[in-house]
Amino acid sequence: MTSRQRGVLQFLAGFVGVTVLCTGLVTAQNSGSGPGVLRTSADSSSNSSSDDDDTAAYFARGYASTMAEDEQRLTIMTNSLLTESVCDGEPMVILKSATVPTNGACLTAQSRYNLSCACLSGYTNTTAWSFRIGVPNIKQTSPFPTTISQGNVLQVNALMMLDIPPNLRIFKIQGESSNVVPVNLEKSASGDDVLAIVRSQEVSALTKVDILNLDLSEVPIGDGFVPSTLSSLLMRRCNLSSLSQSFLESFTALASLNVAANKLSSIYTSLPGSAEALNAMTDINLANNSFTEFPSQLLQFPNLRNLDLSGNNITNLTVTSDELAAISQLSVFQIDTPATFVGNGSGCDSGEWQKVHNTNFCVLNSTSNTSSATVASEGSGDDTTNWAIFMLVTGFGGCLMGFLLFFLATKFVQHQQERKKRSTSPGAEDVQTSRAVDITVTQEFYNSLHPTLNADLLNDPLIMSFRLKYKDLHIGRCISKGGFGLVYTELMREMQFDNNRPQSEPEPDIATAGFLSST
Repeated sequence: MTSRQRGVLQFLAGFVGVTVLCTGLVTAQNSGSGPGVLRTSADSSSNSSSDDDDTAAYFARGYASTMAEDEQRLTIMTNSLLTESVCDGEPMVILKSATVPTNGACLTAQSRYNLSCACLSGYTNTTAWSFRIGVPNIKQTSPFPTTISQGNVLQVNALMMLDIPPNLRIFKIQGESSNVVPVNLEKSASGDDVLAIVRSQEVSALTKVDILNLDLSEVPIGDGFVPSTLSSLLMRRCNLSSLSQSFLESFTALASLNVAANKLSSIYTSLPGSAEALNAMTDINLANNSFTEFPSQLLQFPNLRNLDLSGNNITNLTVTSDELAAISQLSVFQIDTPATFVGNGSGCDSGEWQKVHNTNFCVLNSTSNTSSATVASEGSGDDTTNWAIFMLVTGFGGCLMGFLLFFLATKFVQHQQERKKRSTSPGAEDVQTSRAVDITVTQEFYNSLHPTLNADLLNDPLIMSFRLKYKDLHIGRCISKGGFGLVYTELMREMQFDNNRPQSEPEPDIATAGFLSST
């Protein structure tokens, strides 16, 4: 090999080495944790080692980058290596502090980032979780505990509820202080648009969430803040000044909403579009808020039974007659009566005073007189009784109406059958003939049918000249009877001819068949 060839090979080897080195540096730089991002298992799979310690360190580095100094965070990450490796999927409190030595409860790789872990006991094999939150001490205690029993006050100032078990049904978190407890909510990742106080990665069985005495004034509450499967939501004394329409419309079966002791001045500017969500609501508690106008739109929930508006500065209780009827159907209705609405006959020029649930309303579009102003019942017991009486009367009236309709239908059918029977020609009837009965009996029968004919028709000479003698006739069967009398078939067996009859007249038939009509 010549010196020129050896030089070319050395150049190529050096170029490849520099390229590999640059690539490694770029990869190492890109694999570092971004600020404020919690790495997920999908992100770490291509950048971390297969060794568990290296993977845990990768997670710990990313998690620590989202925490402030001396922050204590309540964390729920059942599908995360961080919690599974430390607390077997149970909730935990993590402290990041450079002044408090790590307690050794975290993994070795996590401890190097000044993280201390405290597992919460008593949260496995249960469908209800409850947390009591307190403000952390300014000076952290050392050493940080490794376990915290259920029911103890948790000194935390941040929450990251990444994942709850899918079988959890009740979630409660409460601030333990005379004032609202400030708390920060952290997203799971920088690209996550949903800020949740509780969430489930699977189909959630959660039906009830209670949040009490936590300061959520700076928290944007929107769709996904809690699971949409809830039937009961309580957010009491949380410094709420508004609830977005998207948040209220995200529920499909919410039956009870309690947002008492906040700063709300309006709610449900439009009702849910889903019929299922509209029919589900039964209880709304808006006590001790900042309402100044009566929220009459809430009366459009068809199954609403309890409405609490007490503690609000509502100055006008003017309603329509339809709205008053809806209020009277409520089992529980509470509101503070304005000083101007005393029901003494003044202050209601455009309507009239009516009283329901011990509250005076100025009712528009009403046709009843003032003397009948007291509406329905004064309490839930009377409402229930009136409803039961109404149902009984309605049921009895329905049964009576059904019986009358059945009776009239039966009579109508019978009338139609009788009418049809009368209009139909009767079947042929056998009658006795003159050969079987004496002529006198036949004559009497004939006379009984037409008693006036003897005086008129029977004595008419013209008719008498054409009359056939009964003894010469054989009366057959009655084929019709009606308004014109009886019609019989007859057969004249033989006739006696007059020898003096003129020859020009035609000879009669020896036997003549025809009809005999008795008119």
